[in-house]
This record gives sequence, C-alpha cells and structure tokens, in this order.
Amino acid sequence: MSGGARVSEAVAAGFGLLARARGDRALHPRGVTWAATTTFARPVPGVAALSAPRELDSLLRLSRAIGLPPVLPDILGLALRLHDFDGPGRPLDLLLASSPPPPSHRTLAPARSFERTWFTGLLRYRIGRSRPVLVARSVGPGRFALGAAHPGRREVVALAEVHVTRRLDPPPPEAASFDPILHAAPDFRQAAGRLDALRAAAYRASRNGRAG
Repeated sequence: MSGGARVSEAVAAGFGLLARARGDRALHPRGVTWAATTTFARPVPGVAALSAPRELDSLLRLSRAIGLPPVLPDILGLALRLHDFDGPGRPLDLLLASSPPPPSHRTLAPARSFERTWFTGLLRYRIGRSRPVLVARSVGPGRFALGAAHPGRREVVALAEVHVTRRLDPPPPEAASFDPILHAAPDFRQAAGRLDALRAAAYRASRNGRAG
C-alpha cells in the first residue's frame, strides 16, 4: 500500500469512528437547513452548465463544526447544494467554512455569527479554465455572495448570489449527504491533487459511519 493510500485509510477510519460515536456526520453534526435560490447573473467561461445566466433551486445548510454553544466561537460551515446543476438529478455540492477575508482565505477562522463572516472552500477548484478557491460572504439577512479568489489576491470574481427562501424543519434527508466530490461537474469541481482522494475517503467514511 502506498503512503498516500495509508493516509487516506487512516483519515477515513478516524472520520468513520467519529460519525459512529455521534450517530451523525463526523463534523458539523447540527445545523439549520433552508430552501434557497442561487442566481448566476452572468455566464461563467468554460462551464457548460453556466453558459448563460441561470437560476437554480438550492439547499443551504448553516452549521457549527464542533457543535459548541452559540456563545463560543466555532468553525462555521456553509453547505450549498445546487439542484440539477449538471442535468436532472445531478446536483453540485459546495462546502465552505469560516475564514479571514481574501487574501488570507486559505486558512480557517472561528466565528460566532454567520453575519458579516467570510467562508472558504480552502482547496483549489477547477472552474472552466481557472483554478481558484471558492469563497462566500454574508451580504445581508438570508443572502450570501459566492465568488472565486486566487491565492495572494484581494479581488474576488463574483459568481452567484444565494437567497434564502424558507427554513426547512425538519430538514429533508438529502441535507445529511452533502459531498463535493460525489456531487460535482467535470468543469466545476475540486481539483486539489492528492487531497481529492483524501477528502473523498473522509466523506465516504462519514456516510458509512452514520449508516452503521
């Protein structure tokens, strides 16, 4: 077994144990889920699904990574599912966590509130011909701006805006299965080299741990 495979196996085992212990996802076990609309106001070069402006029904989940009480800082999570992004029944999942604003968006930062907070995808994506890191920020009550940032640059290329429409309580079953590796498009996907396999193993183990 290669060194990379051993690391992936170890990470998967850890995520699986944590998920089984909690009887829930390994991280971000509790959150609030909302129905939302995601609007791409302009085409995104090189992305077939976004060759023209587009509005997509979406699912937005806001959560706390460790599950600490709200009065304490935690790594805040923003999970977004774009329904039918790459065709019927083929969603796109994006997972981001609280961070400093660009150009320091390649690190995580605890926060107390989802308002006025930046979020990062942390790892590089392939979006058409570009290789940015996804970022998002709150731009008002129930509104988030999604963008693309390049390491070392403050400028963010606007991609879309997410508008919350209503809270889903109880959340639909699919709110437990965000997976940015499984639910991706060929021209809009994570592209972080060996870390792709590591993340895929972690999410697979978390799913199996919840089911076990």
